[in-house]
Amino acid sequence: MENNRSNENVPRYVEVYNRILKNIKEGFYNEENKLPNEIKLAEQMGVSRMTLRKSLLLLQEDGIIESRKGVGNFLCNQSSISKGLEQAGEVLEKCGIYKIDKVTCSPKLGTTTLYCDDVFERKVPIVLGANLYYFFEKTCYAHCFSIIPTDVDFIAEYDLLDAKHAERLIRYDIYKYAKVVKFEMKIVEDSENFINNGTTMNSQLNFLVIEKMIDDQGKVICLNKYHIPVEYVNIRVNAFKK
Repeated sequence: MENNRSNENVPRYVEVYNRILKNIKEGFYNEENKLPNEIKLAEQMGVSRMTLRKSLLLLQEDGIIESRKGVGNFLCNQSSISKGLEQAGEVLEKCGIYKIDKVTCSPKLGTTTLYCDDVFERKVPIVLGANLYYFFEKTCYAHCFSIIPTDVDFIAEYDLLDAKHAERLIRYDIYKYAKVVKFEMKIVEDSENFINNGTTMNSQLNFLVIEKMIDDQGKVICLNKYHIPVEYVNIRVNAFKK
């Protein structure tokens, strides 16, 4: 949201405030969440350093940035940055599914298959498989099929047959153990994935996001396959110039 001090005769420093805030939300300042130094930032904004400093002070007052003496200006909260699929975690949110008020998770342990051996690039005797359905106001907006091998060290911390434990691992904790996350995306004709206790989706075209996670030893530790009706999808990918 733009600074509420703005009006028809917006002062120059408020205009700069709003431009910097927009850049923050778009993820322009991604290197250690640090803004460019004042000389460079003033040049980018086309203003004097005095005008820039007024803008920076307002950003500090509003809790958006903090000034570290002798180091520079830093973002106070990473959540102010609009994230895209190039960052790990929160797949559905970054695909446009922001409102979820219910998640069902059905975990099951099973013996490995040739498909699992291929995915994990090794033989794993037992795997965790789970179906997660994401709802808002009783409408199912997305489905995720997840498989996790049981030969990884962290698996002992979870009761894999407990739906809450499995959901927490798949939705949140798994990213703590992943070093690299790879994505594959495609449009598929598929409606059966949205059948859950009598709940069906009318859409025949779904956006498929395949999320493959690899740990710091190069071992595949999870594969998630998200199905989202195409009418709900709004993908963001932030590209940064090197």
